[in-house]
Amino acid sequence: MPRGVSSGTWDYVAEPAIASEYDAFHGDHPLMRLDVQLIQDKILASVIDPLGQSADQPSTQLLADFGCGTARIARQLEARGLRTLNIDLSPHMLQTAAAGLRPTQNSLVHSNLVELDWLADSVVDIAVCLFSSIGMIRGRQHRIDFLKHVHRTLKPQGKFLLHVHNRGHSWLDPQGPGWLISTFVKACLYSHWQFGDRVYVYRGLPSMYLHIYSRRELVADMHAAGFTNFSILPINVTGTALLDPQTWFQYFRSGGFFVLATR
Repeated sequence: MPRGVSSGTWDYVAEPAIASEYDAFHGDHPLMRLDVQLIQDKILASVIDPLGQSADQPSTQLLADFGCGTARIARQLEARGLRTLNIDLSPHMLQTAAAGLRPTQNSLVHSNLVELDWLADSVVDIAVCLFSSIGMIRGRQHRIDFLKHVHRTLKPQGKFLLHVHNRGHSWLDPQGPGWLISTFVKACLYSHWQFGDRVYVYRGLPSMYLHIYSRRELVADMHAAGFTNFSILPINVTGTALLDPQTWFQYFRSGGFFVLATR
């Protein structure tokens, strides 16, 4: 099994139905509209030629989507003329993605996110890792290794948008306190388990793995990977909008965080 991949995650990437039904299952999720909006408003507005580009006049800018799934980001931004590099561990996700992309503008690569040595330094203008894809990497050091690859492959002044779920919000979930106590105890007892690890039933899979972050852990891991210039953007619990930076008790009230970083 590849590094950083749990048995539950491997089941996820190996199951064809997960890929073929992915867009229908998640298509209406508001977070998938919010992250595209952030890419357009906070990244593309500053890095794309202000005269604009189109699919018929491709940009020289390269966007790398780490954990691309069915390449929804590439599809939704294709009209902007971006070149995209879409990377995923699931061959079924990539096969599904290929059906809707222009091959001359978009590349698809089957790869583990912690084994990206094949990707050269300083070649990516924009990097994204969305919908908590980083949370599917098992082991904190493996997650940091992935972030180091992102930092290494970004060009100077390149932009990175990352999404994670917020652990603190679990205190307000009916099942959350029990899970928090359980994951903390397991982290104390087992070397392979870390506080925030969650295993749950997902779309017929009995043991899906996902790591849920705290803000403090997220900041520490970004620094460990070499990022020094970044902002943490808290998200409301429905995923429809960012929280006001002045919102009280963000530890509990944030459903997740975006990180917007500059190399």
